This record gives sequence, C-alpha cells and structure tokens, in this order.
Amino acid sequence: MTITTTSAAPAARQACGCGEERIPGLLAKVGFYGTVGLGLAALIVMIAAGWALGAGVWLLRRRREQAAPVAERGPGALAGFTWTAEEAEPPPSPHPPLPQPRERPRPDRTTP
Repeated sequence: MTITTTSAAPAARQACGCGEERIPGLLAKVGFYGTVGLGLAALIVMIAAGWALGAGVWLLRRRREQAAPVAERGPGALAGFTWTAEEAEPPPSPHPPLPQPRERPRPDRTTP
C-alpha cells in the first residue's frame, strides 16, 4: 500500500525545498536590501528622536534659566569656592600602625 499526499497549494507557490519556507515574511516581501534598508531607516529614526528629545530638554532648561531672577541663580560652576580644612590633622586610622623599618648598620667603607 502506498500513501500519496497532494498539496492544495498551486505548484507556483510551493517551496522548492531549498529553505524558502523558513525565510521571514519581511525578507520574502522586500528582499535582503529592503530589509537592511528598513533596519537602517529605523536606526536613523531612533537617532533623530534622541536628538529631538535632547534639543527639547536643552530648550526647556535654557528657558527656565532665563526666566529665573538673577538673585535666585547660583554664582556659577564653583565660582568663589575655596577649600578649607575642617580639621588640622587627619582622623585617626582604625587600623593598627605599621611597624617602622629597623635601621641596618651601614658597612664601613673607609677601608679598601
């Protein structure tokens, strides 16, 4: 007894057995270069959106700084900053002190 199977799809739409059935739908519709082009277009759109968001935030911050009165603004980045030591000596270390190296006797180099 032999079992035969027939496909309901027309012969023109059948896969040739070389992996066509595994190609994603987008790649099958627009081809390799179309898929690469769509990927690059998506990347460009994301970069443009990032630039637009960054420009919007910059404009809002700039507008907010211009609207603030001069008295409320800070003196600027580190303007007038001076370093003052709070303590004359550094705080004590919680670790025990290191042993001091012993002095070795130096050889007498006066004799040849």
